[in-house]
Amino acid sequence: MHTREVAAYPYPPGAKGTLAVSVSTGDRLGTVQRDITLRYMSGAKSITQRVRISFSVRAEGKLAAEPDTLYLGAHPRGTQVTAVVEIRELQSADRPTRILSVSAPGWLSADVVRRGGNERRWQLRLAGRVPYREGVACDLIRVTTDHPKFPTLEIPVLIRGESTIVAQPRSVVSVLRIGQECQPVEVVLRQAGGLAWKVEDVELDGLRSEDIVLQGPDRQIRPEHILRIAGKQGDSRHPRVIRGALVVRARVGRQAEVVRVPMLFIWRE
Repeated sequence: MHTREVAAYPYPPGAKGTLAVSVSTGDRLGTVQRDITLRYMSGAKSITQRVRISFSVRAEGKLAAEPDTLYLGAHPRGTQVTAVVEIRELQSADRPTRILSVSAPGWLSADVVRRGGNERRWQLRLAGRVPYREGVACDLIRVTTDHPKFPTLEIPVLIRGESTIVAQPRSVVSVLRIGQECQPVEVVLRQAGGLAWKVEDVELDGLRSEDIVLQGPDRQIRPEHILRIAGKQGDSRHPRVIRGALVVRARVGRQAEVVRVPMLFIWRE
């Protein structure tokens, strides 16, 4: 924390003045925030006021990426994704910075292209297949340059891998009339990449076999499997609501997959 006294100067009510402030960015890029504390006299009373001022600083000779963190969203595991990152030199140095190499995680390939022949702007073109990991995959792309002070630019890349088995519809809501026959709801399961796959197990989560009729699937290896689900009338003659899910465990090649289909059954009079 730095404290500096400024020359006292009387300001009449409503008057304006200027306070010159300098800030050091250190090794950081982008917006730097600093708090400035003002102490002043109002008549015989001393007043302290803290003011937040944002400095938008452009540092000479450094590279910046747009976006600085790459969020690729959620995609079925194993499917193809592409992205483009813009890289630019923030200000002119004595000579243009050169990109020497790009290191990307194994599931991504990276290609650097100058944008419009400009020596200080590049496009980083990325392509790859979503990794087979649970949850969010967080990796780093490292861009190595010939800049003497800042030789490396790091760009975090995040992606969420989802099951490659896609249900259509994604959820089931069935409204039934007590005393009437229930029509089955058809759920089609497909592999996002069009590969043949096998259902290994089907589980009723929160649903009972006394309430639900389930037809299919078979255990054959094929690109598409069809399930038919219907609610049972049972012995109850009162309105009721049942919530649960159909959990399908499958195998695509050597990869185990799980898809969950939420379900809601409503019996009305």
